[in-house]
Amino acid sequence: MRCGVVVPSLGGPGLEACLDAVGRLDPGPDGVIAVISGERASATSVPAGVRTVVSTGRLGFAAAVNAGLAALPPGLQAAAVLNDDAVPEPGWLGRLAAHLERDPRVAAVQGTVLTGDGTRVDGRGIDFDRYGLPVQVDRGRRPSDPLTSRPVVAASATAALLRREALAAAVLPDGAVFDETFDSYHEDVDLGLRLLRLGWAAAWVPNARCR
Repeated sequence: MRCGVVVPSLGGPGLEACLDAVGRLDPGPDGVIAVISGERASATSVPAGVRTVVSTGRLGFAAAVNAGLAALPPGLQAAAVLNDDAVPEPGWLGRLAAHLERDPRVAAVQGTVLTGDGTRVDGRGIDFDRYGLPVQVDRGRRPSDPLTSRPVVAASATAALLRREALAAAVLPDGAVFDETFDSYHEDVDLGLRLLRLGWAAAWVPNARCR
């Protein structure tokens, strides 16, 4: 499966480590877009082979990801989204892509997102708690992974892989994938619910870790 990667950033200190980790992915992506916005955008450098989309005005997370998705080359079957402080393990992208290939009903996948020191789970997908509020599955638990994948309501855009066919079906009337009115919170929940209404599924995948 041919995949691209989109990294939205305000030029923060984690971007270098994130893009270095993306460069070590095996298999690697077929295109990497860093969307850099805000006052530090013009002074931020990226590794060779990473294409940039630059905005001197601050873009919210949703708007930045939309810009990156639009800039990916044609012909890719999936697009990964990574926070600029996320550091994926080398096999992260390949394991997520393999799950999409195995199950054509799944539109969005994520692995285990760990805290920066790797000692606790930050999330294994998004679900709703008993009050109807979106929560990160297994947040705070120790990082040993279950053995099999499991369904979730939505994949967290912290570190997720999205099937482009499904995204094309779920676009908003203005053509955007993520609703930019959410800015930087719950835009992934909204997309997950739109995909569910269209009959697509989301899943957590074991052994695809990202800090």
